[in-house]
Amino acid sequence: MVRGSEELCTSPHVGGSVDITAYISRQRTLSQTSNGGSPGSPMSPASPDSLLDYDMDSPPPSPFGWRGRMRHDSDSGTITKAGSSSGKPRNDEDDRLIDKEEERAAFLANQIHRPSCVDIEVQLREILNQQRKTGGSILGVVHCEMAKYHHLGRFCDREDDRDLESAMFHLTQAANCGVLEAIVAMAHIYLQMPNDVLPDVKVEPSQDNTNDGVEYMEMAAEAGDRASMIQLARAYDSGLNLGTNRERSWTEALHWYESAVTMAAEDESGEYNATMDNPNHQLIARQAEMFRDGGYNMIKDPQRAGELYNEAAEEAMAAMKGRLANKYYMLAEECYGEMDEEEDVEGEE
Repeated sequence: MVRGSEELCTSPHVGGSVDITAYISRQRTLSQTSNGGSPGSPMSPASPDSLLDYDMDSPPPSPFGWRGRMRHDSDSGTITKAGSSSGKPRNDEDDRLIDKEEERAAFLANQIHRPSCVDIEVQLREILNQQRKTGGSILGVVHCEMAKYHHLGRFCDREDDRDLESAMFHLTQAANCGVLEAIVAMAHIYLQMPNDVLPDVKVEPSQDNTNDGVEYMEMAAEAGDRASMIQLARAYDSGLNLGTNRERSWTEALHWYESAVTMAAEDESGEYNATMDNPNHQLIARQAEMFRDGGYNMIKDPQRAGELYNEAAEEAMAAMKGRLANKYYMLAEECYGEMDEEEDVEGEE
């Protein structure tokens, strides 16, 4: 009964409706017959003849009543067991509906509740999520939102009473569950950089915190965050904010510069950093300088440097930077000239 009038409710059959009162009464009749019927009744579970009425594909009779799915025939107004014969020949549409019902039943049977434990969530991600580093964790998103609520003071009366330690705890759990936003925020907090999630949370600068920050930054870079790629590349390039567990390496810097330049897809959180804070022509030009100078595990290669300067010039021209493009073209010619000089020196020797 809805708003004083009787309405037809959707039946278990996909293509029809049924009076819910009649439907419930029929279900009760079937249940009472199966539970309290005489041993010789057709629907009694203890009757040998009753086993002949069931289909081979249907589940066996239950002492607690019939647990199979019921189907409603919109033409005759009768309700029958799914897969049983109702006196009419089954057509392709009936078979298709039965298949959909079975698929939905299997889908619902596989819906298993997962515990809200971060340790178990991390273990499941390690087992089931080898290729994808972040994303897909509802528990992690909940922890990230809880961190924001603590930071905004939603659980206290005054702003001075905010529990920032709880905010940091929830943000850490969110990062452990693979939430990219939390991972980037943790990296910025430990590396003394501004962040948008918990801007008021600060940690003491130390080598251990720097090492943790670089670990989080590398996780974000592997997940496809372009800003993290560039930050990590510059850390390997200059050796600053690199911590004690890593050494300055231009080969590693080149890898992350190339990853940031060639990135043309969304990251694992479904976003793409298309801002021009670090345009591609600047990153390519820096790679060319590294190949031109050499050092820090990188072999000097003037030819490759000239090629990269030409690529940087094309990117600058596409960005409407004509004067900068001309500068890159001139540097490319200088690199090619250095290559000819090296060949002349080798010939004299």
